Amino acid sequence: MGARRAWSRARVALDERGARARLVPVEKWFVARAFWVGDQLALVRHWRPVAYSEPLTGEELQLWSPARADAPVRNFIFPTTASTWGVSHDDRWLLRVGDGALHLHDVVTGRARARVPYEGGRALALATAGAGDELVALIGAEEGTELRRVDGSLLARYTLEGTTPTITRVYTGEGTHHNNILNDTPSWPVAVALSADARWVAIGGSDSKVRLFDRARGDRRRVLEIPWRYEERRHGGANADRNPPLDMRFRGGGDELVVAFGRGDIVTWRTRDGRELQHVPGDCSRAEARREQTRYGPQPDAAPPTPEQRAGCGRAHLGALSRDVGLLATYGGGTRVRTAGAGQPLALEFENEFVVSYLAFSPGGTLAIADIYGRVELWTRERGRAGLLRAGPTGPSSPRLSDDGRALQFSEYGFGRAPVTWDLLERRELRPALGEGERIVARAGERYVVRSGDALEHRADGCPPVTLRAVRPEQEASAWLASEGEVVALDVREYQQPHELSVHAPASRRAVALPAAPNTRIVGLSADGRRVAGIEDDARLRVWDAESGASLLTTEAPRVRATELARDGSLVAWIEDVTPRRAEVTARAIALDGSALPIASITARGWSNGLTLSPRGDELLIYTEQALTRWNVRTGEHGELPREGRVYARRVHYSRGGELLMFEHFGRVELYRDAPTLPPVGALYSLIRGDWYFENAAGAVTGSEAAPESLMTLAEGADGLEVYDGRLLWDRRERPDAYRRALAGEQLTPYVELGEDAPAPADAPAR
Repeated sequence: MGARRAWSRARVALDERGARARLVPVEKWFVARAFWVGDQLALVRHWRPVAYSEPLTGEELQLWSPARADAPVRNFIFPTTASTWGVSHDDRWLLRVGDGALHLHDVVTGRARARVPYEGGRALALATAGAGDELVALIGAEEGTELRRVDGSLLARYTLEGTTPTITRVYTGEGTHHNNILNDTPSWPVAVALSADARWVAIGGSDSKVRLFDRARGDRRRVLEIPWRYEERRHGGANADRNPPLDMRFRGGGDELVVAFGRGDIVTWRTRDGRELQHVPGDCSRAEARREQTRYGPQPDAAPPTPEQRAGCGRAHLGALSRDVGLLATYGGGTRVRTAGAGQPLALEFENEFVVSYLAFSPGGTLAIADIYGRVELWTRERGRAGLLRAGPTGPSSPRLSDDGRALQFSEYGFGRAPVTWDLLERRELRPALGEGERIVARAGERYVVRSGDALEHRADGCPPVTLRAVRPEQEASAWLASEGEVVALDVREYQQPHELSVHAPASRRAVALPAAPNTRIVGLSADGRRVAGIEDDARLRVWDAESGASLLTTEAPRVRATELARDGSLVAWIEDVTPRRAEVTARAIALDGSALPIASITARGWSNGLTLSPRGDELLIYTEQALTRWNVRTGEHGELPREGRVYARRVHYSRGGELLMFEHFGRVELYRDAPTLPPVGALYSLIRGDWYFENAAGAVTGSEAAPESLMTLAEGADGLEVYDGRLLWDRRERPDAYRRALAGEQLTPYVELGEDAPAPADAPAR
């Protein structure tokens, strides 16, 4: 019901109040927090618009059920980021601390209940007590810790005395050399705890000490600490040595405080007099230390673990106590679970595939073990460890768009995932059938080169595969496919061995070896397959005839940064970084078809990114980090294009007919008409879940079926700005043929116009 009410409010804002709204494609950053809300696991993932010029950042909180691992049960979107999160003990309220305030949100709807300003800078830790109107929050911030009611009233403020050893790194020049200077910095809170009745306040400091305050006796303070040996660790850039509290909880109605330290110690203090009741050392048992020794495989001849190895095995930088303070989980090199009382070992496992970033116990004692990519495993005392979520998408992606505008390929769109290719005109994903262990080396439309066992094969839809050559397991291969022909160029190499360069015509099974020096590598193939370009040791530029293997050009070209062949092979152009310390490059071009064009050159400002030739082969586009230069290589005319954000493109190329310019950025391809002012056509986005989205200059949108899941709707009306998921606005903006018509020079308009762009948002969550 809460989600329906939020959706209804959004519809009212759009339909009746004249709200302005727009769709924004976003990339999901790594998971920033993991904790439990009742029996559901909360994962907080940062997001930001794919277009980095957008002044927005935010978070999405996903609630997952262990019984359903295919999709989150609920999700909430926030237009700002928080430095720490929490949940009330009755699991009724979500608490976010950021932007100088504590924000309370309803767990069911995500709607804001209160905004409580606080002082002290960035919050690092949070604890709560009470419920409803009696809810209080202990906010541990860099410059002070505050205890506040949800009505905003300040109950107490605490500061930490003392200092903490820190490292300041002073870089003395180019490279990695630096000096590590040891400093004493004012201590800051790293963990906080609050008793159920809010009488007892505990603040764990970066200086490895715990301050205990008794509010019933005027905030009387005790300093709790344990002996430990400081180790000098500045060498090699290491941080100063510390033994900070990782987690703290009160038990027995506040009679006792249990603290888990970074060295693995579990210490219990009596609150009324600060007496140490129990101290469990952090050293691993012999069996645990032996488990660490064999984490990568059996070591039957290894000596028994030394005391130093057992101590090192117990060290951790993450820790979580269960709500009943019966269990402790820590993470150093592996995940270690013990009883929080006697320290009895229950589990020690090593994650060789991912690095744990978050540990959290549910109210029932289920431990969530999560990494920054959203992979989660669950552990229980009864069943041990079992998987929940295997991977989450991250960004950004690196899209490539074919010259005809038809095929969009994502070179990377998620952690550990293979690239995908979409046919944007037929609106279908191109998925070649691959056998076990096979991988695609290169692709052009529906043609590709596959490494299959000990062979490189050319495959095309509807045709039998053609073996190009045999390869050994230790050899790597790069391939280039002619986009307008049947030619394949191969560059096969082995560590510290010469490159083997060859050109293949799969239809005729013809192969030609390219004569070259041992250190030569292929860098390009013309679209028609007639010419191949290579570089010798970053100095000499080589061009061969693909049919005969004959050398057509060898020229001295120091520090070549990019090379481009005309589509018909009639011309080659390149960029030389003649003066690496100056922000300028020299571009050169020479004809290969026997025409009278001499070597022509110009100087362009900026650090080199790349260059591209127009389909006619007479115009060169040079793009650097500072400028975008257009140069007619036959007449010598040149000039800079309007800068805006286009100079930061990773790659720029013309459409096959030359009507469009395609600027490939992280996460998107911007399309412009090839005219003096570069009028925009639209933007094509590669979405991190493997989908795509297009918005034309008039605001009409289209994309794959799941595209709205990676979009957000920003709506601003009389009640301010709210953020919703992409489906809220999708049905009003979608025109399924918008991309096809844009390539043809037409601009479709949305079905419903919704005003101007919304400004940068304030902190207001929504469903």
